[in-house]
Amino acid sequence: MAKEMGLLGSWVEVAPALLISPNKTSTCPELETIAEEWELEAEEYDQEAKQIEILLISSVLVV
Repeated sequence: MAKEMGLLGSWVEVAPALLISPNKTSTCPELETIAEEWELEAEEYDQEAKQIEILLISSVLVV
């Protein structure tokens, strides 16, 4: 019985598995995708083109 208690005593000194994280956290910075920026710029350009087209059509109708 004393030998069994001695073996258990050595295991108590080890940290439980739940405290040791198996996954290493990433230290890499996040990268932004360029495609999203281009899409936003294209949408803004399309909106500006539509506004100019509406202004041109309305000015032709007024004249």
